[in-house]
Amino acid sequence: MPSCKSRRPLRENVLFFASAEGAQAAGFRACKRCKPTTAWGRPLDKIRSHIEGNVDRAVPLAELGRVAGLSPFTVQRMFKQELGVSPLQYQRRFARAGYVRRSGREER
Repeated sequence: MPSCKSRRPLRENVLFFASAEGAQAAGFRACKRCKPTTAWGRPLDKIRSHIEGNVDRAVPLAELGRVAGLSPFTVQRMFKQELGVSPLQYQRRFARAGYVRRSGREER
């Protein structure tokens, strides 16, 4: 992954494959640091939809953790890593965007 913090290998130690399955069949494994084969997306989608469904209130990390089946710390770290903002910042931005959309419709 381009954003992985692991050290880059020397050029002579690099092999290219058409797919991840081909590399695994040749005996290679995914990076243990960035975990590109992990399904982070599913819990993140649950968290985002829960936040978007509860725009009228601040949703605590503990509640988001229960929704995703993860610890609150993991929710915070994963959210920040994948989206670049904390869950609270996402809540505020999403609520503000909804408010702007609603007020724009009412003015017309």
